[in-house]
Amino acid sequence: MSGPGSGARMVGRGLVAAAFGLSAALYTRLPDAFPTHFDVAGHADRFIAKPLGPFVLPLIGLATYAIVGAVVRRQRAAALHVIPTAFAAVLFAIAAAAVRAALDDTTDVTRWVLIAISLFITVLGNYLGKLRRNRWIG
Repeated sequence: MSGPGSGARMVGRGLVAAAFGLSAALYTRLPDAFPTHFDVAGHADRFIAKPLGPFVLPLIGLATYAIVGAVVRRQRAAALHVIPTAFAAVLFAIAAAAVRAALDDTTDVTRWVLIAISLFITVLGNYLGKLRRNRWIG
């Protein structure tokens, strides 16, 4: 698996796998009602029961990584292969914050999500200028 973006793909896939691994490793310690949505103050306001709950956010991360990866591969621009990895990183951070909040309800989820999204926007903004116009973006 060599070629443009192969290192970024490996990192992205690793981040998606890490999100699943984190939920699986802590599954027995997680509450039956797993938080999947948070209000502006960082308090959980939507929950999904086990066994699916801890894996909803990693599943969303996997789907997003796959879709964005397919769109970027169609662009055939080596510099853009970091974009799916950036999506995987932000979704891993959100999944990790949700796991942390499930274990400790004093976790400031809003702060961690805002930091992750800010870094994501910084990376994305740097690379979107290199994307040619298509039906998805531009």
